[in-house]
Amino acid sequence: MRGNRRQTNPNRLKNIIIEFIKENIKTYLILTIIFFIGLTLGVIFVNNANETQANQISGYINNFINSIKENYQISTKELLKNSIIKPNNGETHSIYVEAEMELSCFAYESKEINLIEDMYSISQDVEFNKKNITTIAGKQNIRQDCNIREQISMPEVGSNKIYCANTKPIINDTKVMNGKILYSGELSIEFLYEVSNGMEAKRINLPFNFEAQSDLIEANNNVDTDLTVEQDNFVIISDGNIEANITMQFNIGISKTEKISIIDDLEVKECRQNNIYSMIIYFVKPGDTLWKIAKKFRSTVEDIARVNGIEDENKIYVGQQLYIPKYIKKRIAV
Repeated sequence: MRGNRRQTNPNRLKNIIIEFIKENIKTYLILTIIFFIGLTLGVIFVNNANETQANQISGYINNFINSIKENYQISTKELLKNSIIKPNNGETHSIYVEAEMELSCFAYESKEINLIEDMYSISQDVEFNKKNITTIAGKQNIRQDCNIREQISMPEVGSNKIYCANTKPIINDTKVMNGKILYSGELSIEFLYEVSNGMEAKRINLPFNFEAQSDLIEANNNVDTDLTVEQDNFVIISDGNIEANITMQFNIGISKTEKISIIDDLEVKECRQNNIYSMIIYFVKPGDTLWKIAKKFRSTVEDIARVNGIEDENKIYVGQQLYIPKYIKKRIAV
């Protein structure tokens, strides 16, 4: 026998909590900073600060907070780790809700800095050590939706009313390939439904697979995924059978890890050997650049390019004949 179609009007407790935190995250961060600054300064200056010192402290805190607002970007990530929704024993029309959330906040700023990867001197011997550093490059964001439509069998519900449903997405496995990312996981859904003597709660797990596609994705990418439930809807289509329509949003951050070698320690010494040539002929070898050639012969990239009529210093080819001029320091008589 086909029952009446009943659409739930879920109490979106999880979404309300998450949205509230998102909207006020900067305030939480600033208040936390103020708390620790105030605690530290209070211990040091309590009963000792005069009016001038108090004004200086107040000005410092205000400037610090304003600098966070203006100069830093704030990135947040929230995760509903666990939740319990069940009837509140002893009270009619009352439910017990317990939620555990994990919130991560990062305040950061972007800066461009120059790193010295190589160097040489045309007039002195230069010795240096190098160290490797790891950088994050090519950071980009991808946003894609996943729609799930499934029928869930819950005989104990029958055709009774579902008061609310809480859906928590969990990613169990991620595989990164060229052009796509394969996700597998499950939706942990907790139902609170009507029974003859009150309310009952039950949790089920609904598996899912999703393939995010983009030309930006490469197999060696670092991937950071924030998965949220944008919408969920549950309809009783017959006794004990529930149709679930769920929309998840995948916010995917991709980047590459690059290691570069930079100069760490430098020592300049007197030149042990002077160039005795005025010009030599050199044939370009695989892997050569004008920088490497100029360094080898204590010349300059500019002089080699000028003598050989090279317009683009980055374009030379294997076997190309180059004239290498000796760098001559010009002296101006006064």
